Amino acid sequence: MSGAALFARGHVLGVVVAASRNWGHRRLEAAKSRMLLDDPQFVEALSQYISTAPTMIELPAVTRHRTQLALGGALHSTPEQLAETVRAEWSMARGRFFETMGTAERPSEGWANLLAWIREFDDPAIDDVESRLELVDRWLTSPDLSPDLKLLRLLSWLDPQGPAVWCGTTLTIESLAEACLAGRVEEEGPAARLYRDLCAGGLLDALAEFAELRTLRGTQRDWDTAWSTWCELVAEFGTRLPIEVREWASGPSRGMLLAAVLPDAVTQRVIHAVAERVTPPATGAVWWYDEMTARNSDPDSPVGKLLRTDIAGFATADLVREREQWLTNGVTRAAAERYDREWAAYEVGRRSLAARLGAALRAAVWIAEWAAALIGLTWLVWGLPEPAIARETSWQFALFALAAFAGRLPGVVRLGAAYRPPLLTWAGGGRGPDARAVLARTVGVLVAPVVVGVLVHDLGSVLTTVYVALAMICVFRFTRRGGMHDWDEEHQERLREYETGKNSPLTPLVQGVRSRSPRDRAEAYRALLDPHDPDRARRLPPGDGRNRDL
Repeated sequence: MSGAALFARGHVLGVVVAASRNWGHRRLEAAKSRMLLDDPQFVEALSQYISTAPTMIELPAVTRHRTQLALGGALHSTPEQLAETVRAEWSMARGRFFETMGTAERPSEGWANLLAWIREFDDPAIDDVESRLELVDRWLTSPDLSPDLKLLRLLSWLDPQGPAVWCGTTLTIESLAEACLAGRVEEEGPAARLYRDLCAGGLLDALAEFAELRTLRGTQRDWDTAWSTWCELVAEFGTRLPIEVREWASGPSRGMLLAAVLPDAVTQRVIHAVAERVTPPATGAVWWYDEMTARNSDPDSPVGKLLRTDIAGFATADLVREREQWLTNGVTRAAAERYDREWAAYEVGRRSLAARLGAALRAAVWIAEWAAALIGLTWLVWGLPEPAIARETSWQFALFALAAFAGRLPGVVRLGAAYRPPLLTWAGGGRGPDARAVLARTVGVLVAPVVVGVLVHDLGSVLTTVYVALAMICVFRFTRRGGMHDWDEEHQERLREYETGKNSPLTPLVQGVRSRSPRDRAEAYRALLDPHDPDRARRLPPGDGRNRDL
């Protein structure tokens, strides 16, 4: 069809020059006859085949009256008018045109009105028909685009020279840089929402259709390429990377890659400043960082910039954490050794010969106090009416006390210095039993002389002897099996603290630091700081087969 003439009522209107691809050769494009007749060479060649020179007849001008599109309480006849309303009423325009589009057979009213209004821009002389066809066929009817992206594509067609607005916010290179650097670490806020929209894809290409953001053309492709390269690099290491590096690599790191590919000098200066503030670990200090930088040796590539900023910070933190762990292990070991030494010294002192002799003496005094109290009460009860019974009962209480001392002596010697009966407190007050136990012992002391005296009075000499022997055996066995109080509460508490401290050697240090005693706090701090000697901390021990030098 190329070169075919277009006739109307005997007049040549133009010549076919092309068939539109978007219309599948169902639409032809032509050059006006006036363009040909304004060319002197064409007129000279044409005159060789016709008897007279060609003449031109001007067609009367036709005024086109486009339908007005209503939105936000206003009528719009030009793309610029609609673009202004879309920028101001983004949510309303999105809901009216694209959130409910219906189907091709039964479109929604808003979508049908917009489509009819756009199709009126079909004058090849004044309208960009090609871009209009691409807008409708490729973008506005695409099921892969979100309503916001469709509205942004519509806005870029309506007024590409105006500001780029996304969800009611004007976007610039600077705002995109802020979103990819700050929004990636924030959970809420405009920057975080814009960063999530950028990661969803398609936004950068749509923004590149605006005149102010044409430098973004190709940025989405470069970003996707850098992200693919980075993901492949991380996948090679897998679980060998620290967990925080893997978590960062799977999401927020993408923002730094976008900042690295943005065509903005300010953004590049920010990345350069970040790289200067972060001091990467020395070669050989962090193995995974060394291997990553070795596999991506170009520091000016997007992945190289990411390694020099975010990942370098993680590597430094990993190195510091390893050093702190080593120092903490040293403190723990030192505390455990000191704790064991203190406990061993305490045990030696508790079990020494002098401590055991002292414990036996305290037991003798403690039992003698009870025997004296019982004998005294016996004479008060039986001394005047029955002196013989008083003498017999007193001897029995003395023998009972001797049996109690013999039965209690092995346990007392085993406790050593830990055996601390309340020698000066009646019936075991102070740290001993509670009030009920004190009352029970007091009643027992008062009742025992009466009961024993009655038994002596009613039994004969033979039965009394048998009774005394059996009673001594019972008292001996009773005290031998722990029937009497051990009076070692302080030792038991200290033993529990030691057993707990063996599993957590830092516990006594923490307790010492929190102590009210200045001396205890000073000793705790000295024990805590001893392992941090600079000469001992200059080289970390080998870990995982690698030496860590600081």
